[in-house]
Amino acid sequence: MLAVCACACTADASECTNCAAGKYSTATAATSTDTCLDCAAGSYSGAQGASSESLCSACVAGKYSEEGASVCSACVAGKYSQEEGLSTCTSCPAGLVSSTGATECIIPEKELDDKSPEKLFLAFGVLPLILSITVAIVFYFSDQLGLDDSSRCSSVYKISCGMLDFASDLVFVSLLDPREPIRFSIAVAACVLSTFLSFLVAYFYDENFLLLLTTSLDTKRDHNKEAAVVNRWIVLFVEDLTFLGLEISLLALGKKVNGLDWVIWCQALFFTLMNMIRNLWSFCQKRQKVSPSEPVTDVVAVGHGIAQVVVTA
Repeated sequence: MLAVCACACTADASECTNCAAGKYSTATAATSTDTCLDCAAGSYSGAQGASSESLCSACVAGKYSEEGASVCSACVAGKYSQEEGLSTCTSCPAGLVSSTGATECIIPEKELDDKSPEKLFLAFGVLPLILSITVAIVFYFSDQLGLDDSSRCSSVYKISCGMLDFASDLVFVSLLDPREPIRFSIAVAACVLSTFLSFLVAYFYDENFLLLLTTSLDTKRDHNKEAAVVNRWIVLFVEDLTFLGLEISLLALGKKVNGLDWVIWCQALFFTLMNMIRNLWSFCQKRQKVSPSEPVTDVVAVGHGIAQVVVTA
């Protein structure tokens, strides 16, 4: 409320003078502007003629003011204020940054330049390296893995699909901002949980962990068919579907993807879809080879196997 009593008049004045913005007065019939008092630091009054200190409003978080302010000033970049009614802003701790008018300091987002060695390696070096390692493992350790020498090319293809899918998922995590805890945590949890469950399946069924991790147990001589099915379901639902959702949501929710980030994103999506199709195709092929009564038994075996693996953990 603006009141005419919050002013100063002289004997020959035809009208009163309002207290300036940023000031107030509770005096009546005052003859001097000396009765106008400053709004306290951390507050402001944007209108003239304020008749009460209650008309001085507190500055919101992210802003501050000195005594007698008519407006609040935004905290400059590198400073912040988390509460209302502050007279100064606080400097960000070392390693943190803030923008103008910030209410908190944040970790600076590190965006690798497209020409940096790290970004080039993530985009073009990781997958060829994984493929080379996979080929070496298949050809030099085929006996230890129990692979059939007559199907090495098939083994390379199947194991590579799983390895490249897992590696592209790990590289995809680099596109997620750790300050977005939900998506980042889901991605990390999916990788860790899928790996952990594959390890448990390998331990429970006494099978090779690498072949289970890559859903390629069927490349092994005399492989455990139940273990292969159980692990394919785990990878399909725990890892592949999770990352497919994350990859789609990354664009759907407006994440800025530039330069080589597109290469990383496309690689992750391609290998996720490839591994999903490969696993689903394996399920379909298996179903075509069994009698009508066996799929039910197979589903029960899968559920029983997953339950035993979880209980074992």
